[in-house]
Amino acid sequence: MIASRCIVLGLAAVVGLSACSTTYMVRPEDAAQAIVDIISEQNDYELDVADVHCPDNIEAEVGVEFDCQFTGRGGDYVAHMRIQKVEGDQVLFEINAGPVGR
Repeated sequence: MIASRCIVLGLAAVVGLSACSTTYMVRPEDAAQAIVDIISEQNDYELDVADVHCPDNIEAEVGVEFDCQFTGRGGDYVAHMRIQKVEGDQVLFEINAGPVGR
C-alpha cells in the first residue's frame, strides 16, 4: 500500500500547447488524471485517490520537477513528478509518491 512506502512509476501524459507557439506546458488536469490512474492501479484500486491538485504553468522540459497533492485512505499524499522525456505532445514522468511528511 502506498502509505507504507514510496513508489516509483513511469507514465505518459498529454501536455498542452501554451500561448507561445514553441513552448509546451503540462496540463494540470492531465497530470492529475495520470496520478489517479496509475496510483489506483498500483494499489489495486484500494487507495481511493481523490482531490488531486497539480500546479499550473509547468513547462514540459526534461528535468523539470513539481509536486502534486492528493488525498487517499488514511490521509494526505504527495506525488513528486520529474519529466524524463518529451516527445511531441507526450511527456514521460518519473513519479515518487507517498504520504505527506515522509
